[in-house]
Amino acid sequence: MAILGFGTFELDAAAGELRDRGRRVHLPGQAMTVLVLLLHRAGEIVTREELRRALWNDQVFVDFDRSLNFCIATVRRALNDDARRPRFIETIPHRGYRFLADVRRIDCPAAPARSPRSRSSVRLAGLFASIAIALAVQQPLGARFHTRANAAAAARAAFERGLVHSTQNVDGLRRSVYDFSEAIRLDARFAEAHYALADAYLELAGRRELPPERALAESKNAALQAVALENAPDSRQVLGTVRLLHDWDWRGARADLAEALRLAPRSSSALVSLARLLSAEGDDRAAIDAIADAETISPSCDLILFDAASIYYRARRYPTALDKLAGALRFGPPRGTPLGDWRQEVLLAKFSIDVARGNPDAARDDAVALLDGEHTRGLLALSASDAVVRFAASSARFMTQEAARPRVPPTRIATMHAIARNMDAAIEWLDRAAGDHDPDLPYVLRNPEFDPLAGDPRFDRLRDRVCRRRAHGS
Repeated sequence: MAILGFGTFELDAAAGELRDRGRRVHLPGQAMTVLVLLLHRAGEIVTREELRRALWNDQVFVDFDRSLNFCIATVRRALNDDARRPRFIETIPHRGYRFLADVRRIDCPAAPARSPRSRSSVRLAGLFASIAIALAVQQPLGARFHTRANAAAAARAAFERGLVHSTQNVDGLRRSVYDFSEAIRLDARFAEAHYALADAYLELAGRRELPPERALAESKNAALQAVALENAPDSRQVLGTVRLLHDWDWRGARADLAEALRLAPRSSSALVSLARLLSAEGDDRAAIDAIADAETISPSCDLILFDAASIYYRARRYPTALDKLAGALRFGPPRGTPLGDWRQEVLLAKFSIDVARGNPDAARDDAVALLDGEHTRGLLALSASDAVVRFAASSARFMTQEAARPRVPPTRIATMHAIARNMDAAIEWLDRAAGDHDPDLPYVLRNPEFDPLAGDPRFDRLRDRVCRRRAHGS
């Protein structure tokens, strides 16, 4: 979903992060919920009763007035706002609150509403111009869709509950699917609800919280409905992503992402999606151009830096990939991810990079950092090269035991087998990833750890299966 900017602040509702000039501002969960609702209804009065329903259900008994007053005061402190001379939040006595400042929809922190496009943005736009124009005319003339301004009241209320839930933990994300589905049931022409449902299913697939094949199929259906109602950039981006991940339809994905960027040239999220696709296709120069544009828009975004590391890794530009990972660790973790988990994710990526660049000493250091003291002595007793193979093989075995839990990506198990030089097992796990439509598969097939598989008929068949629709659309 788009980031909301106001004054010097940016609010990433999906990540649950508030930033002021790029710096994070601490805001507790309920205060964050209040701010999200006020921003989405900027200029309108949000009643105290509406806020009560968003924060506490009817079965929760709290001192509502005191608790809400505390939430509002917390938001005002975070924004350095004065209730007597408000710049942002106006109190409407006996009724509720109104957000006063102009709110802009952007796709990454620190993005101005309009700015000159970089040369690489112009080049990428030109690359897809003819496709984008063709897609632009697919929107039916006179098609009517509903927005939050004219959607049925009950549908809008369900949608806003979904927005709140989607900023919470995984259980909240699951609840948002129900909320967005309910909004659609109540108002089938509510375009943004279809988009939000598609985005929620896509995130659940990426987190492996639902079986990816099923979740991606649901995401695609919702995205198609959203685009049929309204040719919006966010909907085009989600549709392009699921065309690639669910259908392996590379041309269709390119076209949708090109249209998303035509509609919103400063969309960092669309640029990242395009960069991933171009990297997977082998167009490293264009992929680096696209991710560089995304970084320019949001230089302190941990997830963009992590994606940049992957893109430079596939381009075999290892020093730059390591620099990007260091930035991802410095600016992270993403909202909702414990620092320890984020550090482990970054170290695993660094381990693969150090192996690929032929530095087993650094890779062994990465492995030692990933393990507790009891297990590091065995690695330190081995040569660096043997320690790398030992760690990768042990990790593959452990991940295989954990594979019954869907959150362990089969592509990661394949990666560890490849580093451990067990190529038969690597291919078996890549085949499993293809059967599951694992979201990482289209991207990782160009990873350096799988270079030794080039020319193996089994790997070539798998790659042809995933990439067969690059040249020909649906």
